[in-house]
Amino acid sequence: MKLIDKLEAVDNSIVELQNKIENSQDIAELKGFTHELNALQAQKQALSEVEAVTENSVKTEDYLSTDKAVNEFLNSLVADRKSGNSGYQSWSKKLAENGLTVEDPAKALPRKLVQELQTSMIDSNDILKLAKLTHNNGEIVMRDLTSDDVARVHQDGETKVIQNSKIKTSLVEPRQIYVRHGFGVLSAKLLENFDDIFQELVSESVQKITNKVVDLMLFEGTANPNGAGSGATENGFISIKNETDTGKVIHVDGKTDLPGAIEMAIDELIQPGKKYLVVTKKQKHAIIKALRTRQPNVNYSSSNDAVAAEFGLDGLILYRGTAKIKPTIITEGSYAIDMGPIDRIEQFRIDNNTEDLLIETMATGRTLRYGGIVVIDIADE
Repeated sequence: MKLIDKLEAVDNSIVELQNKIENSQDIAELKGFTHELNALQAQKQALSEVEAVTENSVKTEDYLSTDKAVNEFLNSLVADRKSGNSGYQSWSKKLAENGLTVEDPAKALPRKLVQELQTSMIDSNDILKLAKLTHNNGEIVMRDLTSDDVARVHQDGETKVIQNSKIKTSLVEPRQIYVRHGFGVLSAKLLENFDDIFQELVSESVQKITNKVVDLMLFEGTANPNGAGSGATENGFISIKNETDTGKVIHVDGKTDLPGAIEMAIDELIQPGKKYLVVTKKQKHAIIKALRTRQPNVNYSSSNDAVAAEFGLDGLILYRGTAKIKPTIITEGSYAIDMGPIDRIEQFRIDNNTEDLLIETMATGRTLRYGGIVVIDIADE
């Protein structure tokens, strides 16, 4: 029953009891009716309090989803910066003006602003788009079904053989990924275009978090399922490089024939979906050089699309980070990343007259599908 229906039912019961009390002539019966009436009135009070909280919650969502909330939030930051206030004082007042009471205004950010940060993060790196992205506050619970047997043909009179199958459940504990900046308030006030610089700083921070997530996905992730590793290695990601399940990340040797190894790698992929070759610029140049050596009379284009098309792939993506990755073919959705909402927190520190900018997200990642990723092993660069 909906809350409003419960309130209406209680109201109707109260009216009925009040009528009975007015018409009753029996003292014992009156006491019973009065006791019942008090209980119903207490129930109505409790339901009314729940209704008030629910209405405030809905109102909060409605206001925080508007463009007005974004503009007033940004204006409140400017007002606090100019006046030297701390703790989102102007934003807290704006929330109150809209009938919203929250314990921590830093956690009541405009939804559109958070979504813009989230979208800009995803759009800022093509490799990140290859992952299956979810938003469950940084949790991925994996249930892998494995079997070392095949389907069998049953013969009359035989006992059917039980196959050796296992279901393994594991969780990689998420970690916070963050960028934190600190700068003097006096310097900020002296810059006429500080607000523009500040927005650039936010964009740059989001880009840095994106790049770190990609590095953790490809190379740096050293976590263990169910937190079995040491604290130093539990960084929330099991990278493609460090995946020990050879069914999820397959390796082929590309030390002597790189184009041939790419062709072999493609044959190993069994997952449906678009497939992309992820390489460094140096590795891309090595592939083109090897192709031209193999067929010197063919004019090979050096564009990413042309190289991908040569192998029947859907695309080539250049990795522009600093990790020593190997050429890797990834089927879309074969690596899973879960990220909580991106938080943007600004706090004026009165003790040293500086302003902090902290952007962070809870995240975790690991390989998801069998036969969806192949790494081509080459000599270290």
